[in-house]
Amino acid sequence: MKLEYACSMNQRCILMVRAEAGAIAHPDLGEEIYTAWVETMDLASPNHVDLNNWIDVLTVKYQVSPISLRALFEAIRLIINWYGQI
Repeated sequence: MKLEYACSMNQRCILMVRAEAGAIAHPDLGEEIYTAWVETMDLASPNHVDLNNWIDVLTVKYQVSPISLRALFEAIRLIINWYGQI
């Protein structure tokens, strides 16, 4: 039962980050940022994470401004944290 709940929460979180990214660019951008946070970065210490390389690559790939992209990284980090507390 816990595994099913965890999978459901993960799917909901992905839907949320896709929706958040869809508002400024493309839903796939949200899923890429979600994957980056979850697999390669430390959500608990975002000030110790260097986003510059991510920003450079994703700015070109999705044609979004660096400022919007930084705000999206933070919004998605907060969404992931919120879903992690449930």
